[in-house]
Amino acid sequence: MFDDDKYYRHSGVIGLTGPINMTVFGTIAALVLGTVYGYAIRYIPFIYINLFITLGFGAGVGYFVGLGAKIGKVRNTKALLVFGFIFGCFAEYVGWVSWIFATSEQQRLALMPSEIFAVLQFLAEEGAWDIFGWTPKGLALYSIWTIEAIMIIGMSAGVAWFKLTSIPFCEECEKWIEEKHTIGPLDNITNHDELKEQLERSDYTMLNSLKKQEPVSDAYLQIDLVHCPDCNQNHYLTVKSIVTTTDSDKKEKTDVDNIIENLIITPDQHNTIKEQYMHTTETQPQVN
Repeated sequence: MFDDDKYYRHSGVIGLTGPINMTVFGTIAALVLGTVYGYAIRYIPFIYINLFITLGFGAGVGYFVGLGAKIGKVRNTKALLVFGFIFGCFAEYVGWVSWIFATSEQQRLALMPSEIFAVLQFLAEEGAWDIFGWTPKGLALYSIWTIEAIMIIGMSAGVAWFKLTSIPFCEECEKWIEEKHTIGPLDNITNHDELKEQLERSDYTMLNSLKKQEPVSDAYLQIDLVHCPDCNQNHYLTVKSIVTTTDSDKKEKTDVDNIIENLIITPDQHNTIKEQYMHTTETQPQVN
């Protein structure tokens, strides 16, 4: 059973500078990326490219909101979601202002929401563009715009939340733990639930039995050890299952599944695992 007390969890602290940083970064990202997005959607005629541009737009805004949260040392995932949502909405607004300005050949700058809605009502009656010879109007066009807005706002909130959700913070040193020791590739096992249950009760029998893979196969395990080097406290263990598959077009896809993530361990347990696999360990920056 999943036990919150055994895993790292953010403290919930937002701080004084956190909201300021998220606001500054979110505002700049929405203004810059929203302007680029509006012009890109206006002048790029390929619907599939526009789909990725839309997703990238929302993700970009969320990334910078998360970056502001990281600099501001925000340890509250709900705050990340809220600010990601707010600036996703603001980015959607800027995107519409930019698109209308570009479409009108820089003749109309609609800044008020009432002006934007008036333009949208007109476009819903007349149509704005064609898709494979079909011109969506009315409810169909409103539906497409709604889906687009959900994609942008959802990506912004989701990426902002995801950016810091798995990075531990040392409350004693007031800093993010940025380094980790990676061990692997190790032998693959199929019973992930049993390994997780063992580790949660500090039983390392199965983990200690793993050997380094030589040569590396398409499926293996990887251990990440994380701790604060300044105070030498707050030690965490993550075990990942990494599987690479090849589809019919011979394109490789790698799936990473966290069997266990940021399990709290003691300094002695950290050192024991690290020493056992000393020749397969390397230090890497923590993934953001």
